Amino acid sequence: MKLDLDQKCKCLCIEVKNISKSYSLCILCISIVLIGIIISQLVTEFLKLLILLLLKLILTLVIPTLLIILFFFIVFILLPFLLSYVWQLMNEDNVPKDPTKEYAAVLISNAISASVEKCCVKRYWKNVQTNSAALCIYGLKRYFEKRKIDYLLIQEVTKKDLDEVVSNINCTELYLIGHGSRGVFKTSEKCVNYSEYNKPEYTSNKKKIVSQLHCNGLEYAENCIEDNKKNTSLTQILAINQKDSFLTEGYITLFDIYRYCCHLSRKK
Repeated sequence: MKLDLDQKCKCLCIEVKNISKSYSLCILCISIVLIGIIISQLVTEFLKLLILLLLKLILTLVIPTLLIILFFFIVFILLPFLLSYVWQLMNEDNVPKDPTKEYAAVLISNAISASVEKCCVKRYWKNVQTNSAALCIYGLKRYFEKRKIDYLLIQEVTKKDLDEVVSNINCTELYLIGHGSRGVFKTSEKCVNYSEYNKPEYTSNKKKIVSQLHCNGLEYAENCIEDNKKNTSLTQILAINQKDSFLTEGYITLFDIYRYCCHLSRKK
């Protein structure tokens, strides 16, 4: 009887030891899991902090540095190149080689060559009008050469120049550079309302492209001409291909001009 009791005690001790070992193992596993979770959270928080620090570094140092480099590139390399290029171009004989064949006309409201000469001497980067016109002319010249299109450049365009180009059946592309609004172009003499060309003698000579490379708000329409059709653009009146024509909403920017020139260069 005593032996049976001893054996039972021994068996009970063994079971208790096994249970304690299992319990210790469970506690160890739970501890390892908890430690792993804590470590992963710490690593996650550290990575978040590191990413935030990197973003802050980029925003405070890298981006401003890149913007400064871009500014100096535009001011001291790109603009002088464009202005000198346009200065040389404007002193060439810019007339169509064969007026009886199709050609593109670029009408410039002010004297770009004089503006370029003045801008090259002093503070050219502040003359947005001249820089915009220079970028327009440079981009269009590349487009004409790529597509082998004959072209005509007219500075200080008059109302008569505009009438002749619009009514000429051989002029199939028209680009207007300078000051204006959606329905008005400011020539060297006066503001001309585009709605004047919404007549059969002009609309019978539709153009493939009509691009108003000037501001297209309502300023000149309100200040220069009182007309209930002042919002009608020449692009709407004469352009066959509206997609390849240019007509902004409001003010025009250098980025708008650059994007349009890129569009023309990709044209098939």
